[in-house]
Amino acid sequence: MLWPIQPSFQDKESFYSYICRASELNQQDLKAIYKLLGVRYRPNNPNPVYVDEMDEVRSTNLIVDNCVKDWLLFERGGGNADFCTFGKRFPRYLLSNKVKVCPFCLRDHNLINSEWHFTHITTCVDHQCLLLDSCPRCNGLFSWSEMLLSQCPECHIQWSEICKYTENFKKVEKLDVHKLIYYQINKNNKLELEQYPIEVLRLSFVDLVHVLSFFSWLLDRYDDCWNSKSIEKLNIFEIYEGIQHAGNVLLTWPLNFDISSVKMKVVKLFEKTRRIKFFQSWVDSVPFDIENLFPELNTQYRVERTSVLLEKLNKKKIDGKLELSDITFIATLNYLY
Repeated sequence: MLWPIQPSFQDKESFYSYICRASELNQQDLKAIYKLLGVRYRPNNPNPVYVDEMDEVRSTNLIVDNCVKDWLLFERGGGNADFCTFGKRFPRYLLSNKVKVCPFCLRDHNLINSEWHFTHITTCVDHQCLLLDSCPRCNGLFSWSEMLLSQCPECHIQWSEICKYTENFKKVEKLDVHKLIYYQINKNNKLELEQYPIEVLRLSFVDLVHVLSFFSWLLDRYDDCWNSKSIEKLNIFEIYEGIQHAGNVLLTWPLNFDISSVKMKVVKLFEKTRRIKFFQSWVDSVPFDIENLFPELNTQYRVERTSVLLEKLNKKKIDGKLELSDITFIATLNYLY
């Protein structure tokens, strides 16, 4: 055991949150616990382990609990390397420097969700509210601290009291996936800003392609979670579980697809995060209008695909078996054009 009282693991809890709870229960200094784990304590960075510390963590005999060791090594966002693999490792540039929390989650569970560390996560799916980065009473910015689990680190107001300030906040409307893609692809159209939900204004589709590829861990745990639902019933949060297939597509682009017009854009975008080799198509490709295939997207753009894939997509749509991965693929291509 690492310490006399070892708290149980909670679903979706961040490693930082777990260590804070362990520190509070055992009345130990947070810095001392990090030192015990063989990791430097960084008050402005909740993600614990850097590349140069991995060997030390793997070899230390102090961490006798393999679950804790694995969690430390594979925490989402851990490490300072600018690369990703489809698994549990993610690039650091997606991590938010701000502390964002859901007051209702902290009031009810006293733990920090690891998803809140990501820049593009701005809402709580359980309570349909925006995450807060400052106290609604004192306006002080939240900071990483053991106190954050129970109160505002600045004015020390309890989360139960903070929730009273936010109960009248407007609920965040959930968006269907096809609506989100519609908004993303039509950003260049002259729609009024108030027509865009707040989540859409804070994201770009390329961001989604990046972010969602780093959530493949969800599919490890909930393999058929989103596949079992119809596309129309998936909401904006569940798109994080499905669009990761678009990331896989970008890494395994079909050899017979002509991407010469988007090659420079894509290579420039991904050259620092992934090593992708693109192949010029020597196979005749068939142009088609996305709007005809997906009228709900209402887009002016056109892409080129092979006749085989076009027939496959058309058949899927006719049979009602079109998958989210197909739509995200098409939407990604539209954005790149």
